[in-house]
Amino acid sequence: AQSWIDAGPRDIVLLAPGDPKWSRSPAGDDIGFFTPHDSREPSEPQPGRHADKKVLLVYGQTESSPGRYLKDALETAGVSTIVESSRVAWHDIDSTTDVVVFVESPYPAPEILGTNPGIPVVMWLHHGEHHLAANLRLVERNGVDAVLLAHSWHLGHRFPVPVHRFPFGYAPLLMDASAAYANRQYDVAMVGAQLDATGGVYERRQEIVESIRSAIPSERVAFRSGLNRREMAAVYSQARIVVNEGGTRHYPITMRVFEAIGSGSLLLTDDLPGTSQLFTPGEHYRVLADDVVNQVTGLLDDVVGSSTTAEAAHAHALGRHTYGHRVDELFAIAAETAHVSRPRKSVARGAMASLIDKDVDVQRLAAFGLPELVDELPTREVWDGERILERLKPDSMEAVAVGESAGRHLRQALRAARKFAYVAGNHDAIDDFIAREAPSAQVIRSGDLSRIDFLAPAYRVFPVTSQQADEQTSE
Repeated sequence: AQSWIDAGPRDIVLLAPGDPKWSRSPAGDDIGFFTPHDSREPSEPQPGRHADKKVLLVYGQTESSPGRYLKDALETAGVSTIVESSRVAWHDIDSTTDVVVFVESPYPAPEILGTNPGIPVVMWLHHGEHHLAANLRLVERNGVDAVLLAHSWHLGHRFPVPVHRFPFGYAPLLMDASAAYANRQYDVAMVGAQLDATGGVYERRQEIVESIRSAIPSERVAFRSGLNRREMAAVYSQARIVVNEGGTRHYPITMRVFEAIGSGSLLLTDDLPGTSQLFTPGEHYRVLADDVVNQVTGLLDDVVGSSTTAEAAHAHALGRHTYGHRVDELFAIAAETAHVSRPRKSVARGAMASLIDKDVDVQRLAAFGLPELVDELPTREVWDGERILERLKPDSMEAVAVGESAGRHLRQALRAARKFAYVAGNHDAIDDFIAREAPSAQVIRSGDLSRIDFLAPAYRVFPVTSQQADEQTSE
């Protein structure tokens, strides 16, 4: 589904942020941050205050990962911080480490080697329902003792370990709020994906952008995609209003909420469940109205009122929502978290299932001549490829798996795969298909098995081809 059906006043998505009992894990209560009972006073985190702490931070080091902001804040706090991206070898980790933090990152997931010597492990999750299956697998694989949810707090009951509220924050050294509100270059701005696309989960976002563009001179708006973090910060530092629309799939409290407020802009956002636990609506931000153009023009005309709201939000964020605050909250959570060795559920897997299982993000696949995959991959959706053969259009399946006995279906199966294909034997036929129809795909062989990565757009870091590696070496 592309959107939620509002279940009314009994909708758990809406109830959970304001009533912690609806966001509780069966494993226990959260620590109480960002609930109606959170009575902490504003604070100013001081550099070097955690110089006695050690942290292993595990995340994919991409341009947009919030893990980099947490890393910077840890180091500013004086924490001895080691960063890993692709593997965690427990025998190499100092046993006096205070906490290991996995940050949900673009796939592939890190490889885990050895046995945890007793260090508490937490995992910071940034996505809602559409990453839930993969994240549940990662919680088990990584030996996680507590989950930190950036938003979607109604999912707490889905995790087998304690769950704590741990929203994004903002980085004061990156976001610049110094420009006078009335003198800013842009009236309205938004940096995000699919601003100029058509339809999909961001259809409402596209409608908002189009309506504002039609009403405000082009030189006074900045709707941009594909910017790096410093370019984004530069745009927001010159914007009076930043519009936030998170899509219709999982109602996230996005990083944009904090980036806008951290820039001294007026945040105009859709009514995301949980935002009111972080900021006060009306006092710190405004909720998008149905008539966005009329709302925006009214806010622009009311310079005093809008600037007052933006300034109040920025002051509140400085006292509660920098990544320095998140570091303090992290250590408070870690102090209440003990490592519990939980044996992974034992599932007997053959070579094909073991190969597929390494791709933690694969949830749905069509299998040909491999009926054993249903039992060997119990947390995935395994469809009988031959039974749905007529429905297998190009790019219609996330992944496919083809046994040697089902080679007659190979070409149609490969065409149907959007992300991955796993094939036993048939090397010549695979090579012919790749040469003719998917020359950019990457094929990795292990014995008689082939893993084909079609490099489809997704939440992952694409592998570096040998040609790219050569080009990087020569630069």
